[in-house]
Amino acid sequence: MAVHPQMQGHGLGRKLATKLERFVFRKLGLERVFLSTGSFMVGAPAFYKSLGYEEQRTEIFPGYTPERVFLQIVHFVKIKSLKVRL
Repeated sequence: MAVHPQMQGHGLGRKLATKLERFVFRKLGLERVFLSTGSFMVGAPAFYKSLGYEEQRTEIFPGYTPERVFLQIVHFVKIKSLKVRL
């Protein structure tokens, strides 16, 4: 999920995430949503945390690009709460 930089800050990402969660929790009946983001998506970790996702683990892949820059992937999870209605 991504929102074009010029469209960020207008609530679109939050709306997309809410619709995703409704679909996963209500329609599919699943209890968890897993998300991952790369280190190049600078604002994504804070955004996911603001939505209630918890950071699970971080993976680092050294020398991922020709310039030998590492790629860092952060994994998040959100577990369905019986107290929260989506």
